[in-house]
Amino acid sequence: MLEKLEKVRSLSAAEMGFASPANSEAEADALNSSVTGPELDESDEKYLLTEALLADGFAGVVFSGPPGTGKSRYAREIARLFVEDDEARVFYVQFHPGYQYEDFMESFVPTSSGGFAPKDKVFLQACRRASEVDGPVVLVIDELSRTDVVRVFGEALTYLEKSKRGLSFQLASGRTTSIPNNLIMLATMNPWDRGVEEMDLALERRFARISIEPDPQALEIILSRSALTEERRLRVMRFFQTLYRHVNPLCRIGHAYFLTAQNDDSLKRLWDNQLSFHFERILKRSPEELERIRNGWQAIMAE
Repeated sequence: MLEKLEKVRSLSAAEMGFASPANSEAEADALNSSVTGPELDESDEKYLLTEALLADGFAGVVFSGPPGTGKSRYAREIARLFVEDDEARVFYVQFHPGYQYEDFMESFVPTSSGGFAPKDKVFLQACRRASEVDGPVVLVIDELSRTDVVRVFGEALTYLEKSKRGLSFQLASGRTTSIPNNLIMLATMNPWDRGVEEMDLALERRFARISIEPDPQALEIILSRSALTEERRLRVMRFFQTLYRHVNPLCRIGHAYFLTAQNDDSLKRLWDNQLSFHFERILKRSPEELERIRNGWQAIMAE
């Protein structure tokens, strides 16, 4: 290893034709917490599934879903549960199209003597921490599909596999390191990003995937906390249902988009200043479909 360096409305999601809503007060409270609450607990089904997948031997777990579904929150909260709230054992990074090996693994920095020396970046920092402690250390990668993972991970990609943990390998700098068995990797991705196909080829054997979909129950809770009238909330749910079942997966926006819709004015701003641009971009070659979605939104706002 490297040297140490409010009242809920009566209309339910089930009545809207979605999956059955929470059927007990405890389940409702858990779902309520999942929308805006600060913490998950160890009974959460996605936490339990993540734990089981890691026990099965996967090198990491990717939470996959469209924007606004809570992927990043799940990754961070599940990381917190693994380390029992010890934030010193959680490392965070967000990928972007310009992200490089030198941002993730190691880079060379100037020294006081006028030369250059290798410096550990977040992946090696997480490996080093994992080598120093007995419990799990978690590296959370947001937007995994936004960059070329083969380029960013370099030679470490092979050694992510559980069967190769602890084996030494050489870095680009010539130094050697290894990946401890107690390093857990959690990541998020949008399945419709451009880089997903290439990422799939690199990670399909190493990482398991959990789908995080738009959640009508979560939207119902979000709307119940707003000052929107019951009729307006009903219209929003209908609009969401249309998107939820849309043939174009890019139209299936997440429930979290509606967190800002606290009243009629903010609901209008949500469309004017965010959603309209989203649909114009993804439906620029489908003007008739764009017009149908615009009309659907206008039906929400009609008096």
